[in-house]
Amino acid sequence: GRDVTRLVGMTQAGCEAVSLGMRAQDWEEVRRMMWTEDRAEFARMHWLLRGVKLQMLAADGEPVSIGGFSPSTPGVWVAWMVSTDRLHEVGRALSVEMRRKVAAMLKLPEVQRIEAHSWKGHTESHDWLRLLGFELESVRRKAGKDGSDFLVFAATRED
Repeated sequence: GRDVTRLVGMTQAGCEAVSLGMRAQDWEEVRRMMWTEDRAEFARMHWLLRGVKLQMLAADGEPVSIGGFSPSTPGVWVAWMVSTDRLHEVGRALSVEMRRKVAAMLKLPEVQRIEAHSWKGHTESHDWLRLLGFELESVRRKAGKDGSDFLVFAATRED
């Protein structure tokens, strides 16, 4: 059989591996939103999140990306994802799977809106969010702990 990439439920080991091996551009973004500069603390925080938690496995079974959807307020969920430098190995399949997941989430009665917050400097992330069906909605000026701006992208249920 042919080796394939797979999107599966996040494991604690996968969460830790991707968090500790996170690619530079993702770490630059997430560290601007966290109290800590500790990747292990990022792993602990994201392992404990409520909601849907996923990991993308490369063909060799190693986790490359972790992410998911967490409830924020009634009807509103926040999407998040980070990856290692092996993202190029799973990028196309991950995009297809995550586009399906966003659409499926928006069909749930408890989800009317999914938001993603992205550091203004992480333009690759902005392009990917648009590919997944998110639209740029607003700028959160000085939302990063360093005073940097963040962009708010949203995908909403069609009424």
